[in-house]
Order: sequence, then structure tokens, then C-alpha cells
Amino acid sequence: MSRSIQKTWLAILLLFALLPMLAVGGILSWMGSDLQIRQAQSIQDQIALRSEALLANFVEEALMEMNILVRSPGFVSGSTDQRLELLARTIFERNLFDSLTVVDNTGMERLHVARIGITPPDRLTSRAADPLFKAAIGAE
Repeated sequence: MSRSIQKTWLAILLLFALLPMLAVGGILSWMGSDLQIRQAQSIQDQIALRSEALLANFVEEALMEMNILVRSPGFVSGSTDQRLELLARTIFERNLFDSLTVVDNTGMERLHVARIGITPPDRLTSRAADPLFKAAIGAE
């Protein structure tokens, strides 16, 4: 009988010795995983902010380039063929755009150049109902 009492006491003592260690280990493990999750979220936020800044910079540069193009003497006073050539050259030299379209203030396409070719005048369409056109006209 004394043997089973010794085993019981040993089991109880081991339980009381291991239980706090298991609890501390579980808490430390939870804290470590929580810290890793917060660090991963912080890194994702930084990447998103950098990506947003890069995209905004890209769009701003493209807009400035288009403003320079449409104000250049060759575009302002040039013929339709000269304007088409300038648009085509811009597409292939800078590799920023897949297509460029010149639209008048009513929303009617006047010129359209894409990497696959130039749209003939009889296939130009109206973009007056396009939300992007409305936003551009609203912003002047």
C-alpha cells in the first residue's frame, strides 16, 4: 500500500510542477503568435502604403506626360496624321499605355490609337455616358 501512496504523491507533485510550466508555455506561445500576427499586419500595411504611393506617382507622371503631349506644338497645330503619329510614338516609346484616345468636350472620340493599330474614323464612338468621362469633365 505504501508503494501506491508514493506513486499517487509523486503523480500529484509532478502535476503541480508541470501544470504551471504548461500554463506559462501556453501563454508565451499565444503571446508570440499574437506578436507575429501584428508584425505581419504592420508589414502588409507598409507594403500597401508604398504600393499606393507608387501607383499615385505613376498616374501623376502619366497625366503630366499626356498634358505635355496635348500642349506640344505638333499636337496643337498639327494635322490629324501628325496627331496620330505623335500618339502612336508615345505608345511605343514610353510603354505606359496600351491605347490613347482623344475625346472632345461632348464625349465624342476624335482619335484612337492602340498597340494593335489605329481606329478608323467611322468606328469612333461616343464616351459621353462613360463615368470616367463624366468625372474628367466634372474636374475640368
